[in-house]
Amino acid sequence: MSVINLVFDNQLQQTPVEVPLQAPPAENGDNTLQVNQVMIHGVCTPVVSVCGIVFDFNKVIKMTLYDNDRLPSLDLIIDDSEQLLSSISNPKSDNEIRLQILPPFEDAYKKIDLTFYINNIDVKGSKVSISAIYKIPDIYISRLKSFGEVNTYNLFKTIASECLLGFASNCEENDTDKRFIYCNNISYEDLMNREIRMASSADNVFDYWVDVWNNINYVN
Repeated sequence: MSVINLVFDNQLQQTPVEVPLQAPPAENGDNTLQVNQVMIHGVCTPVVSVCGIVFDFNKVIKMTLYDNDRLPSLDLIIDDSEQLLSSISNPKSDNEIRLQILPPFEDAYKKIDLTFYINNIDVKGSKVSISAIYKIPDIYISRLKSFGEVNTYNLFKTIASECLLGFASNCEENDTDKRFIYCNNISYEDLMNREIRMASSADNVFDYWVDVWNNINYVN
């Protein structure tokens, strides 16, 4: 597979994540080297914010980030011994998880900055199990829309732009699969799942996914 290149970056406006700085330990005279907190949170360990509460990563028993359904999803098991989440039994529309992984220095790699919507939460004592889906509402909304006669590359590029996502691909615009495309009261997720099959041929097999940098990847 050839190199996937970024065509344009995402324009998402995401909820800020604020990590409170902890007070340094009292002087004990042993000249122990103190670790800089800003070099740990988000760099050595991911920043995990659940409903606006940032958890120390040693409270995260298990975290699974994956995209086996073309869109990222997240599973968490948190030790909530301080009962910060125990009162949340029915997730509401603002129940979101923010996940950030930061580069240790400028241009080392691109920051990972994802938002998930909690679709299930199970509280058993101090153990909180959470599953969450990718939070980009425009992907899930059903709509009636005609795209006219377009190729699959431009269809996915247009959907990415409308959803404020980035777009990346290892191929170029090609009219060999140009056709009339209509979104018949289905979501953009369902539309992409349907139309990606129309792009493939005996010589080319196409697929798509949303990566951890909020880009729709349209790939041969």
